Amino acid sequence: MKLLAIDTSSAALSIAACADGNISERLETAPRQHAEKILQFIDSVLADLNIELTELDAIAYGYGPGSFTSLRIGLGVVQGLALGADLRVIPVSSLLTVAQAATPAEKQHSLVCMDARMGEVYTAACVRNASGLMQRVSAEKVCPPADVNIPDTDDWIALGNGFSEYRDQLPSIKQVITDCWPLATAMLALAKPQLEAGNTLDAAEVLPRYVRNKVAKTIKERQ
Repeated sequence: MKLLAIDTSSAALSIAACADGNISERLETAPRQHAEKILQFIDSVLADLNIELTELDAIAYGYGPGSFTSLRIGLGVVQGLALGADLRVIPVSSLLTVAQAATPAEKQHSLVCMDARMGEVYTAACVRNASGLMQRVSAEKVCPPADVNIPDTDDWIALGNGFSEYRDQLPSIKQVITDCWPLATAMLALAKPQLEAGNTLDAAEVLPRYVRNKVAKTIKERQ
């Protein structure tokens, strides 16, 4: 199985590829530099594994939610590469990717809250399934921190920079990890079973999920 994974939804630019059990990764917290670095990072991980773009089985990408500008940069590159190389694509939630990357092995539940600016957070509650992969148990949404709820706090871990900005307004959870991002290596793990099940899309179907409908509608109207 040969996969490329790309996430540009946050301040962290994360690119990873896997081939025959080997993984190569590039990660840099580079706000406003995604467009400058993304193709270089992609070329680097493929070169590390000695594979060509056309040899990939698919490209996995973080569809958001996240920074509107960064998402559009990443998705434009994904669509261009997939169309040019005749590859299928696999959309993966960036919030779920955070949960997969940062939830400790001994924890079953995680609450992801990423800063969405404008006094809001992008959030989703996740649980580990029998295969060891995280899955969402609540819909992704954007909302004021005070509107974030979980059933209980006994087995939960809090993840994301939203807890740095709004800790006092979010649910009280003892264990908090704020320095975590949607890592492409975690996206590879989430994308593999989707590829095996044939859950892929045509490159023309590459779309972001902004979640914040008012802003998304404004962007759509300007296109």
